[in-house]
Amino acid sequence: MKQGDFYSSTGVEMKDIRFDAETRTLFVDVKPEDGVTYSVRFVGTKKGFDTKTESFEDPAKDQKPARTGLIYSDDIGVTLKVEDGVSTSYEMTPEDLYVRAIVTSDEKPKFRDRNEPPTATAWTQPYGW
Repeated sequence: MKQGDFYSSTGVEMKDIRFDAETRTLFVDVKPEDGVTYSVRFVGTKKGFDTKTESFEDPAKDQKPARTGLIYSDDIGVTLKVEDGVSTSYEMTPEDLYVRAIVTSDEKPKFRDRNEPPTATAWTQPYGW
């Protein structure tokens, strides 16, 4: 856990996630399920991104206290590459600050809360810092 060697998921299982620091390449291998299709989206932020933020008030709901939140620039977490399938990679460019993979399937999630995507999804940690 301290090394960041884990991923979050609502049902998609990963066979392997590895980052080659020398080539700055993130490799993603999904553990496929029969009859399920997968898409891998690599996201990241480029050097020189817009650092402005905007505050918003999140009202209290469901007996939770109200809080102030932040809206970040559209430059943060942009899509760098999308590929369908269960095995793919992304080699970072010199302008990339980090990369993470978001794997979606066409299957309903095994575990879902109201704020989560409608299909099973997995998110890797950011790599490349």
